[in-house]
Amino acid sequence: MSKSVFTALSTALPKLKKLQRLQPQPLPCPSQSIISVNTHEINASESLAGSLKEYLHRRYIILCIGTDLCIADCLGPLIGSKLLEYNLPIPIIGTLKNPVHAVNYSQKLSQVRLSYPGYKILAVDAALSGSVKRIGTITLECGHLVPGIGAGNCLAPVGDINITGIVNTKYMSPLADIRLSLIVDMADVIVSAIVKSIQPL
Repeated sequence: MSKSVFTALSTALPKLKKLQRLQPQPLPCPSQSIISVNTHEINASESLAGSLKEYLHRRYIILCIGTDLCIADCLGPLIGSKLLEYNLPIPIIGTLKNPVHAVNYSQKLSQVRLSYPGYKILAVDAALSGSVKRIGTITLECGHLVPGIGAGNCLAPVGDINITGIVNTKYMSPLADIRLSLIVDMADVIVSAIVKSIQPL
């Protein structure tokens, strides 16, 4: 290295360090939540659809996670089965007859990525909350969800956007004491919102 280059670098280095110290610190990441609605509030599906249609397009698939063997966990596959009745222009994975659950999750996810390269994923799943008051809440979020986390069986994160429906609390028999009528009502709201947001595509 020539003396002139070394001198120039020596002069510039302290200035660069000073500029680095003046750089603003990154702000905390904002909440990923887009909208939350209560299953039984008026126009719940319309409110959810209004936000969802800004994200969904033809290169999305809808991945409905859960199993029909447990009422607490059947929200996802129930939604998947109901969506199939509408012949939507978006692939639907996970139904009551062909569920995506903890046992086959990794295999199904690999198949999805091989079959639909470049597609984004709307993940749909049941969820648990720390508050009884939030039971029946449906939330649309930007980003992935972690299936099974409420039952202590965390699976690989999935989803570019996700919809969760809170079916119970984390503390009192989280996988039991759940009314099927609540699951059906939540599924109807979510299915209606998805259909309304996809129909113009």
